[in-house]
Amino acid sequence: MLIFPKYLDLELTSACPADCLMCPREHLPKSGLMSENVFRAVLKNLEEYGRILTVGLCGIGEPLLHPDIFSYIRRLKSLAEPPKVSLVTAGERLTPEIFEKLKAEKIDFIEFSIQAVEENLYQTLMPGLNFRKVLDNLEYIAFKQNSTTKVSLSFTIHKLNIAHLPQVVAFAHQRNFPLNIQKIHTRGGNVLKPELLDLPADNSSSSGCRIFELINFIAWNGDFHLCCQDARRVHRLGNVLSESFQQITEKKNVIIGENGLKYDICLKCDDRFRNLLN
Repeated sequence: MLIFPKYLDLELTSACPADCLMCPREHLPKSGLMSENVFRAVLKNLEEYGRILTVGLCGIGEPLLHPDIFSYIRRLKSLAEPPKVSLVTAGERLTPEIFEKLKAEKIDFIEFSIQAVEENLYQTLMPGLNFRKVLDNLEYIAFKQNSTTKVSLSFTIHKLNIAHLPQVVAFAHQRNFPLNIQKIHTRGGNVLKPELLDLPADNSSSSGCRIFELINFIAWNGDFHLCCQDARRVHRLGNVLSESFQQITEKKNVIIGENGLKYDICLKCDDRFRNLLN
């Protein structure tokens, strides 16, 4: 059966002020910002391909660092058949002013990643960020949410914060934030830290991946990769400046039809969404 990706993960930048323990960013070859030429090629492909339902501004980086993010969202929402647009942020940059601008651009979803709601634990798990500023941003958003822009908290459980889960649940409930709870995984074998997680066995018996099938991931430089877990950026399918979404879809179908996903990051992948995404 042929697959047709319907989601796009778009990495506006791989830079980030945080150095979270569960992030594989130390493996990145370099950081950068998406250029206008790359973004224009993305827009062109979205129009021509016509199958993308949601564009997620995410990847290994803080999308709110990109100086053109508001313009980019506006242009995505101005397409003839506009996709839903989501944003994943660590939240320090999601100030009241920025939040109001994002609402004005009609962004659909904001996912606010937080690893603790107690200052000492937060600073241990998400060093580089200002806990007090993050908390102030959340308190403002809690009272300024609307039905158009949905905001949720994302909490990843691991050994160092699992005992803190009740406090996070109570914090989210008191502020009417939906809470997405997920278990930590190795990010394609790039996060091998026994202090955070029990290391899994190899996954070579698995031949399919709904993430690969349904999501196109484009890095800040325009490169298509297998998925966002390719932190070392070695599994390149093409570049949006020279290959279309349709050509990447055809490549993906060939890979699935011929050999399956026998790449190192796929054999080491323990992301539960590889089987659950639909």
